[in-house]
Amino acid sequence: GAAGDTAGGFAAAELPADLAAASHGALSRGGGAPPSEAPKVLTNAVLQGDAETVLRELHELTIGGKELGRLVGDLLNHFRNLMVYQVSKGDINLLEISEAEKTALTEQAKHTDNHAVSRILEVLTDCEMQLRNATSKKILVEVSLIKAIEIGSTMSLNDVLVKLQKLRDEGG
Repeated sequence: GAAGDTAGGFAAAELPADLAAASHGALSRGGGAPPSEAPKVLTNAVLQGDAETVLRELHELTIGGKELGRLVGDLLNHFRNLMVYQVSKGDINLLEISEAEKTALTEQAKHTDNHAVSRILEVLTDCEMQLRNATSKKILVEVSLIKAIEIGSTMSLNDVLVKLQKLRDEGG
């Protein structure tokens, strides 16, 4: 089936080149993404399972003075928008977003499902609450983003069953 037919995570090799380029492009410019692009770049990398890009971007942002609590809040907002976009079947009237954000959400929504986004939101919410008392804030954010990658790259049980049924139907 098409990418939109399946729920759950995708291996990096299964993602289209434009999504991969969107996150890797930030690195090739040097110095990481502009701060306003950080949530989109990090979201793309999380959905791709690209831990290296996530860690590099986080490093560049912290060197550039980005406050980690603000970054986690920005990521929460972006993943929340992704969830609303998915649940509303692309109705942007529920969101106050730019055209560029709409384009990013449209592409990102093709590569994940509500369940994964919901679980990623839980990880980021936990991270935000723990940040207040954490002495090693950067480590907490790094670990949380790696957990988000694991969620984003894990197929749901339903997806596994659908794939198995498809293989069975094809005689494989």
